[in-house]
Amino acid sequence: MGRLDESFDVVRRQNKIGRMKQKTQYDKNTKLVTFSEEDYIYLKEIAVGVGKSMKFHNRWRGPYLIMKRLSDFNYQTQGKPGKYMS
Repeated sequence: MGRLDESFDVVRRQNKIGRMKQKTQYDKNTKLVTFSEEDYIYLKEIAVGVGKSMKFHNRWRGPYLIMKRLSDFNYQTQGKPGKYMS
């Protein structure tokens, strides 16, 4: 039983090391993109409705006007005049 517990601990440590290496490699090629107020952006739609094909689906919606920066990742946008989204 002790050897089995020791084996599980080794596997857990190896998995943790592997995840850290993958994260480090992924983070090398990522950049934080920031927008300023009054910039226009397009939003990428990932999901489509049931029975629709991604092949012919227009994935980009917009343009949306950025009204306010809420955080590094969240912005308040305006699609049509008077309608706000976060």
